[in-house]
Amino acid sequence: MVFAVGPLTSPDSGGGDEAALSPVLAGETPPAVPVYFFEAGGSESLSAKLEEHPYLESCRKVSAMAGYGGADLLLSTEWGRGMEVDLPERCFQELSAASVAPAAVGSEAVAKLAVAVKPRYHFAASEGAFFQRPPYRNYGSSGCMHTTRFISLGELAAGSAAPKDKTKKWVHALNLEPIAFMKKDDLSKRSADTTDCPYVPVDPNNRTVFVGNLRSGDVSAEQLEALFRAAGPLSGLPGAGKSGFGGGPHKADGRLECWFCLASPQLEDHLVCSVADEIYLAQPKGGLVPGHVLIVPVSHQQRYSELSAEGAKEAEQYKESFKRYCLSCGCEPFFFERCVPTKGAHHLHIQAVPIPAGEGSRGARILMRSEGTRHGMTFQEVPEDADLRATLKDGPYFYAELPGDVVGSRVRLIHRGGNIDARGNRRHVPLQFGRDVAAKLLSMPERAHWRDCSLPKAKEILQADIFKEAFKRQL
Repeated sequence: MVFAVGPLTSPDSGGGDEAALSPVLAGETPPAVPVYFFEAGGSESLSAKLEEHPYLESCRKVSAMAGYGGADLLLSTEWGRGMEVDLPERCFQELSAASVAPAAVGSEAVAKLAVAVKPRYHFAASEGAFFQRPPYRNYGSSGCMHTTRFISLGELAAGSAAPKDKTKKWVHALNLEPIAFMKKDDLSKRSADTTDCPYVPVDPNNRTVFVGNLRSGDVSAEQLEALFRAAGPLSGLPGAGKSGFGGGPHKADGRLECWFCLASPQLEDHLVCSVADEIYLAQPKGGLVPGHVLIVPVSHQQRYSELSAEGAKEAEQYKESFKRYCLSCGCEPFFFERCVPTKGAHHLHIQAVPIPAGEGSRGARILMRSEGTRHGMTFQEVPEDADLRATLKDGPYFYAELPGDVVGSRVRLIHRGGNIDARGNRRHVPLQFGRDVAAKLLSMPERAHWRDCSLPKAKEILQADIFKEAFKRQL
């Protein structure tokens, strides 16, 4: 049998596609093998309809039943939202070459459907480019199951044979043994590049409570449960009574490997300098200068637009406090954020660096634009009255706030999407771009990489304590 996923006709065919398909669809010219067509529906329409459709809930119930082994195929027009999580760098290069920004595409409904049905193969075609994701693990009531291979197909050009350009491949053949007839050992085999499931299932009945600023021995799990009884029974509190700011691993989405989640065991809490309800301030590993800090959400959020209104307010309050701290030191603030999908769990962090006030800081915009040109980046100014959460809502970006023409004022710049270099190739914003610019503004190009600035833990603690004393006067 043949499955055709995506639009059946092209608006450029002048009606030729419809004329060619009409006898087939009418049954006048039956195909040699069974053919199934899946027409495009549009991501917004699909998401809304699928979220409301009882089919999605039925899939969840069936997949939760004992003995459910998964599906062989899932065919959808849209990609699943979040497909780019945990991808290796080579995959981002492939997607850039195909002009696809994975963080900006996909449907939440399709992601939920993929989690529910656990297909061995998932085909989609909405982005018009061929891409084969490394397989990811599925999990069920019995633990780890088989893997899923996601395959995106390219567009079929009129009258074309199989394309030589792999990014345009529009056909994919499978010799598939049904899952019901496969041995468990064969199903459990995994390749070396297998990742965890990129789609994070969220239980709407769960509530998450963040607890911070507890000294060792201050509170037990029972006391926490009594205090937050309105949230329901608490479970999994290995951090209760532990020294540090977190109350245990972040159970809401399982990002135990994340360095920035305040409740993660990976957090180096001696670098944390201040904690609010939804945002905290910390010094980075290998800071450029002693006043270099990060403004970070407590929970795992990947971009500024995901902050709540209160979270965004707290982030801007920390910026204002940092600006006062800089002015008290004869400096001005340079803020920047790079939001580009990376391997592993990306957690939003806004870098804040003090740079000397004066003509040097006035030239920050010139340096930013000239350095950006080298990497194919173009910047647009963000109006002062523009809502930042709305501005930073879609796609990958690099955002910066630099000193304005008057001391204490600012200019907001944004570069959107992948970069086009001098040869016309699409590339990501360099990982170290913001830090490179900051190092040059500080006349410290040799400190551009954090590893060259790393300190022993004892010195990190001392430096953080000194900064806390100076910064708390500006809160």
